[in-house]
Amino acid sequence: MTCLVLSGCLIRPDLRDSARAVANGGSNDCLSVEQEWVDLGTLTSDADRYATLVFQASCDVTVTGVVLEGQLGDGFRILGDYQDYEVSPGNPLPIDVNTSLSAPAGPNLTRVVLQTAGGSASAYVSSRVEAPKIRLSRGGHDFGPVDPNQSQTATVRIENESLVDTDVRVTTGSGVLTTWEGSYYVPAGQSSTVTIQIDVTDLSPVASYVDFAIDGNSQTQMPIYANDCGNGEVNKYDFDDDGLADCFGDCDDGDDQVGPHVREVADHEDQDCDTRVDEGTAGSDDDGDSYCEGFDYGAGTLQCHGTATPGDCTDGLDASFDGDVAHPSHPETPDNGIDDNCDGTIDEGGTSPSDPDGDGFTEAAGDCLDDPSVFPGANELADGKDNDCDNKVDEGFDGYDDDGDGTSELNGDCNDNDVTICPGCAENSRGVDDDCDGTIDEGSDFVDDDGDGDTERHGDCDDDNIDVHRGADEVVNGDDDDCDGRVDEGVLDVDGDGFSVTDGDCNDGNYWASPQMTVELCDGADNNCDGTVDEGCD
Repeated sequence: MTCLVLSGCLIRPDLRDSARAVANGGSNDCLSVEQEWVDLGTLTSDADRYATLVFQASCDVTVTGVVLEGQLGDGFRILGDYQDYEVSPGNPLPIDVNTSLSAPAGPNLTRVVLQTAGGSASAYVSSRVEAPKIRLSRGGHDFGPVDPNQSQTATVRIENESLVDTDVRVTTGSGVLTTWEGSYYVPAGQSSTVTIQIDVTDLSPVASYVDFAIDGNSQTQMPIYANDCGNGEVNKYDFDDDGLADCFGDCDDGDDQVGPHVREVADHEDQDCDTRVDEGTAGSDDDGDSYCEGFDYGAGTLQCHGTATPGDCTDGLDASFDGDVAHPSHPETPDNGIDDNCDGTIDEGGTSPSDPDGDGFTEAAGDCLDDPSVFPGANELADGKDNDCDNKVDEGFDGYDDDGDGTSELNGDCNDNDVTICPGCAENSRGVDDDCDGTIDEGSDFVDDDGDGDTERHGDCDDDNIDVHRGADEVVNGDDDDCDGRVDEGVLDVDGDGFSVTDGDCNDGNYWASPQMTVELCDGADNNCDGTVDEGCD
């Protein structure tokens, strides 16, 4: 028996007997076929392939027709017209069958039937067409910090892992991304490159994608990020290690004493990144009366930020005094309980009762306790007294709940000036340790809780399992390890027919046995996985 096809020919000896039975099964038993099964192998982009089937006769017969009975797929054709062809002993009939890349991806099988007036003979021709398949050298790209009005580029390599030449169409998603969009030719088994460019207008987080498609069908969407604190990893770009990155509001990421969580101090600098300087300190004119308390910035004398004059004794408190602003040049008003002129004496020249503790405040002026350390405006001390007569005791010290959230510094409050921050408070995705457990934004979609380099925000479908994330290797465990919406895909498809055991493949060691087959090949196997072997065969 001789193989009469091009390279790639595969004869199935195990099918000869059953195929010969099909060939000789007509009413005229003088027909036979020299080769019952021809497998053209996997088609590539180099050329078409064809098979020559040689039909013989032990008696004189006239061919009434040669037909293809498509069994699986498409793309086969008979070369030539054999109507009324005479076949006799010693005069065999060679029939050429051709297939090409026009056949659909996957397995293709046809039955070639030689018909005569008295019977028929047949043989099978099979092939496989591999669908285009690409792989990217990057699963995603994070450009990191990009200054406003700047551009950055990255190169992505497209690798063609199939045996088919293909064109890959590259497009970009919405947002600020641009790229050299267009079609990129990638030969079989080779690669091509595309350059991605990102243009940034401000420091806002950027998230988009670049799409790679074949024949209009998206193969993969590569995520792109910039200025997002590291692909969802909070504070990855926190260069001064103060707990916040520039995209979470740090206006000076080179100074760990500057950030939204830092308390403002009198130094002519904006510590808390609110665009105001020295507010709330002795160097700022908080009540707008052109005076500040005064602070030594290092020159040896009291100074104010800006043009204000030092010496204000009630800066920031004047709003409670009916709009009457107290400062060194203000006249003293008797009996109002205010040191209007900031000379250290209250209501001098007035008619109020005496001041028995000598603290400069009378009861009418607001003194709440005859104690020289207690009077309106006194410094609060951790002594169990309301030193400043504001009806609060020891506020500002570790034992006092300054923000009213039910906990103080002594109870673990890590920011007693913010009612939303306390032990037991809900953690929010804002770059702050809301629950005072030493970890920022844990449990949110922005944080990589399991440490696998991926977050829910960017596609991690199980952020409590370090083995589950985008790009992970799929293993046989019943889980979607690579977060692509499929479970154990490709892992169990042993024979490469596109079906695994979980997909219904009843014989994952036989390429010609799968739910996709629509015909029994009379080979002793359940080819179409319907539970019956060789149904319809003689």
